[in-house]
Amino acid sequence: MRRISVVIITKNEEGNIRDCVESVKWADEIVVVDDYSTDKTVEICREYPNVKIYLNEMKGFGSQKQYALDKASYEWILFIDADERVTPELGREIIEKINKEHYDGYYLRRNNFIFGKWMLDYKPRALRVFKKESAKFNQRYVHEAVILKGKAGALKESLIHIPRSCKSIENYISTYVNRYSSLAARDFYKRGIRINRKNFMFYFVLKPKLIFIQKFLLKRGYKDGWEGFLLSFLSACAYIMSYAKLWEMQRKIRDEEGI
Repeated sequence: MRRISVVIITKNEEGNIRDCVESVKWADEIVVVDDYSTDKTVEICREYPNVKIYLNEMKGFGSQKQYALDKASYEWILFIDADERVTPELGREIIEKINKEHYDGYYLRRNNFIFGKWMLDYKPRALRVFKKESAKFNQRYVHEAVILKGKAGALKESLIHIPRSCKSIENYISTYVNRYSSLAARDFYKRGIRINRKNFMFYFVLKPKLIFIQKFLLKRGYKDGWEGFLLSFLSACAYIMSYAKLWEMQRKIRDEEGI
């Protein structure tokens, strides 16, 4: 039997981490990398003997996940978030696949509980199961991704995703939009993206429209009714906030440098 490490990064996840860990107790080890939580996240993790806990300040999602990946002991990795749950069916499928097939990784989908409703997964399948030696994370602040050397298959079963940021519109704006737009702005700046008079309309008008069209029409958000409309609209707003914070960052740096 091939061994597998479940890897989770956390920050103030006391409301989620117990259910998350309980759903993967079958794993050979569980690695939790915590960004110095001020709640009971770490205390809860210490109740489980097969959970290894590491503290590391998060500078971006890509670097934090790579740090966590490096701490894992076993050949196979399952990467999940604290607000995700692995069903027994998915757990059995993962064990079966990694022991019988010859792929280097596996993509899977998520079932999302957003704004009080089970909704379609607007994102493409995510690479969450992979061989440690065949994978690494890029260094993006947000929208991080696994770079896999080798071939990947797909799993039939889905992750359960119950994001706390999507329990209400207020939570979504205060938690997701505000936090992720700040990280996205830093990522844009690092990648050399700048707001100027020539591209202002593209980033603040056209790009958000394209995001809304992609999520609501192309990704079939309309099938989720008002909830799908609002999620698509707020996702577009998150991009506006990201570019607004990028513009603010540019101005601050320019003023500090006296340009």
